[in-house]
Amino acid sequence: MPIPGKRHTYPEMAAAGLWTTSGDLAAFAIEIQKSALGRSNKVLSKASVDAMLTPVLGEYGLGLGIDSVGGYFQHDGGNAGFVCLMYAGQRSGKGVVVMTNSDTGGPLTREILRSVAREYGWENFFTTK
Repeated sequence: MPIPGKRHTYPEMAAAGLWTTSGDLAAFAIEIQKSALGRSNKVLSKASVDAMLTPVLGEYGLGLGIDSVGGYFQHDGGNAGFVCLMYAGQRSGKGVVVMTNSDTGGPLTREILRSVAREYGWENFFTTK
């Protein structure tokens, strides 16, 4: 069912106020990957990215989910009517961004992620998934 007004406006701007495109979110993931390798600091310094990619609470770093065994980082989220996922290798240069316009898009984002990982032979992905 369509959302009246197309999207909600939330008072929690940090948690629910960011709207972006899949291309821009992918560019952000690529900059994280480049910074982690010391090849760029256009968005974040290597020190900041290293802190983000270091688990501090279970499988979570600063703002990102961390798969230390597989070597991936991720962030997912959603608001009423939308679900998205960014998943990328910390050092491999591989990644995917999936955005859906559905409250129930979570299973679809995970299936697309698994399909991309299988098709492109992501190393260590299926050891933990």
